[in-house]
Amino acid sequence: MNKILALFFFTLCTQMLCAQSNQIGFRDSRFFQIQHTFNRHWPVMLEHSIYSEKISLQHFRIHAGYKHLFFDNHFSLECLGYFGSTHKGSYQDYGAFVRLGYHFDTEDNYSLQGTLNPHYDTGLDYKTCCAISTYVGLCHVAALFLEYTTIPEFRQSEKCIRTGTRIRINSPQYGTLAVTPMLSIPIQQRYERIRLHVNFAYQF
Repeated sequence: MNKILALFFFTLCTQMLCAQSNQIGFRDSRFFQIQHTFNRHWPVMLEHSIYSEKISLQHFRIHAGYKHLFFDNHFSLECLGYFGSTHKGSYQDYGAFVRLGYHFDTEDNYSLQGTLNPHYDTGLDYKTCCAISTYVGLCHVAALFLEYTTIPEFRQSEKCIRTGTRIRINSPQYGTLAVTPMLSIPIQQRYERIRLHVNFAYQF
């Protein structure tokens, strides 16, 4: 499994040297991501955990699929399939993300997005997860973020409200940097289970 992961990572890095679109980032403060998009429509992404456990317990996931913008970039569609596993193979997960969004402006400062996530975990069985989210612009670089989601943040699916502020700086020369600190509030848990996450993405 580690040899397959190393080969995938090497191939992805090689392709990035002549890429049209690349992105690096973090998801929920615990997952490092590196993504390359072929011909504007075919993203491939490697995601790897940065847990405080040993390497054999770390989790990686490979995503691949298709995305497209319609109607002067107001509608977006993204379909990604994925396979994930711990390094020692203690469990695997499979599934897909199907995202449909409507963007009221071309800068994505006002938008609505829905996500359907059929998800299978070999230790926790199958669940159909979903999310609905919105951005509301405060100024040119900042927008409020609000989301209801049942998509697992780590491994267990739970109903959560996530809210925060996205700061985004767009430079034609250097690319786009977006940072979103947020609170994740489990609806069916005690309030001491509230988590603070930071999402980070740099596209170039």
